[in-house]
Amino acid sequence: MSKYNLSPELNDKLKNSLANQGQFLEDISFVYALQAFPVLVPSKIFFFDVEGHKTLPMFTTEEDLAVFEKSLTEVETEWELRPIREILTALMQTEIASVAFNPKLATDESHDNTVYFDKESLLKFVSYYTGILNEMLDPENVKKERLTRKYLVPTFVWTDEEDKIHRGFANLTTQDGQEFIPIFDNLNSFAAWYNEAYFVDPFKENRGQVLMMDLKTLRHPDEGENVFGKTDGVTINPIGATNDDYQKTLMFWNEIG
Repeated sequence: MSKYNLSPELNDKLKNSLANQGQFLEDISFVYALQAFPVLVPSKIFFFDVEGHKTLPMFTTEEDLAVFEKSLTEVETEWELRPIREILTALMQTEIASVAFNPKLATDESHDNTVYFDKESLLKFVSYYTGILNEMLDPENVKKERLTRKYLVPTFVWTDEEDKIHRGFANLTTQDGQEFIPIFDNLNSFAAWYNEAYFVDPFKENRGQVLMMDLKTLRHPDEGENVFGKTDGVTINPIGATNDDYQKTLMFWNEIG
């Protein structure tokens, strides 16, 4: 019988994030799960040493905890479920430098869910995606006029010889040959695009990034240059739209200004 009510979804999202490192949807899905489900940590904070760094162990499965406890010969502790925000807040008050999800010895069997984070890096990682989640999950964002909403925008970023930033964008072509930049005001619509290999494979191969911005910033960035090529405008949440509805997703550059 399970002693702790750990969510298998959290472990699944962790494994998927590690298997697809640096990929937006996998990382934001992991952070969403971290915010939704607690992590198993020592009731009284303690650390173990990893290459000279004090490290807090955390677990997403009881099986991984049991593996770790076999190597604990000098520490007796109880374990409890705590939200990640509480863990990070408590860590910032300590000298512990790192955290380890499901730590193992080199001789232990891998479950593909072990990762080590500097605590500052973990805080930055969680905070970044939490900020996007808060924007995307806020019902007020979708209620805003289309010009003032925040969108997820698949983007390609590069710098020139003078270190000036340039941004290009994914695009979709209509039957009559018009090109539009796909943008998304919610995660489900973005996932529908991201989960289509036809769209996302070249995006990943070219090291695409997902940026969040409103249409004013897209059209007139504060920094660098946005390159629009032959595009005629943007298409908002286009995947799955019927022919009639697709026309309603379009906004032309002259409408945006």
